[in-house]
Amino acid sequence: LAMEMLSAANIVGSAEFVEVNTVLDHGNQTAKVAVALIGSLLGEKMF
Repeated sequence: LAMEMLSAANIVGSAEFVEVNTVLDHGNQTAKVAVALIGSLLGEKMF
């Protein structure tokens, strides 16, 4: 919801997402969440 609100406000000029430890990422869940958050920030609805 926060990312959708930032997208709607059109005030974000840049964003940085950092790497994660893939050894500890079970089922690639962290990558899936990161993709969803980035999509949401770019205007995609999560639900």
